[in-house]
Amino acid sequence: MIQENSFSWERMSLLARYYMPAIKKQLLIYLIIITVYFTAGVLSQMPYWFSGLFMMLWGICQFGFAYMFYLAPIAFSRYDDNALNTLIPARGDEKALFVTGYSLVIVPLFIVAVTSVYAVIARFIPGYDIDLLSNGFDNNAIEREAWDTFFPGWSLWIYKITGYFWMTAVVLYVVTISRSNKVIKAILATIVIPLLSGIIAGIIGFVYVIYNKTTFEFFRRINDSDLADSSLPSELLNEISSWLIGYQGVMVVIGIVCLVLTWRKICHRQV
Repeated sequence: MIQENSFSWERMSLLARYYMPAIKKQLLIYLIIITVYFTAGVLSQMPYWFSGLFMMLWGICQFGFAYMFYLAPIAFSRYDDNALNTLIPARGDEKALFVTGYSLVIVPLFIVAVTSVYAVIARFIPGYDIDLLSNGFDNNAIEREAWDTFFPGWSLWIYKITGYFWMTAVVLYVVTISRSNKVIKAILATIVIPLLSGIIAGIIGFVYVIYNKTTFEFFRRINDSDLADSSLPSELLNEISSWLIGYQGVMVVIGIVCLVLTWRKICHRQV
């Protein structure tokens, strides 16, 4: 066990060298995905018969964009034997800082940096719609307009960051506590957890809306000609948006709990 009480960047560098093969492989895969995403976006706007195929490929990459953030912790899942990690000459808090820092900071910054470079390149391509290129945080005009309609006064950018945070924190916890099949369990977590949380939130939200006075009044006057001119539609939107923001807040708390448990698990995993 490491006896030194002071933080050591030298031991952090040993951790980096230990995980570097897996990190390089993951970042290379991410670079390829972003490159395909950008290239497909460019080719999809060309007036040729194959542009539709590239639009489909662009859509697939766009759908999987968030999963690059969520699955950042799988860089630490290539070694199924957790006992091997205890042999690294570093303190538990140094290991925890490295793992969480890579998953929650380094990978998002890498994705944003690469897509930002491609965004600069895209500006020099005649006719290219810059809204087709996203770094996961930027929002196109349609997204911003829809968000401002349903969630006035709230930041879509912050909402996305919190969404990436809690899901990545949960995946990191799953990877940390698993002893085998870590990659499979991490992928399943990105599918099952949002599905279950969405179903539970939907049921609670449905019950909340049904017994809400604003909702009751809205549906009672649904056929009234003056409904659109009243304040009820905006009040109903405010009720729904507050509920969704509250749901995201609860998930952020769950993410923080998972992060704390992950930190403690890594710190106590010593020989």
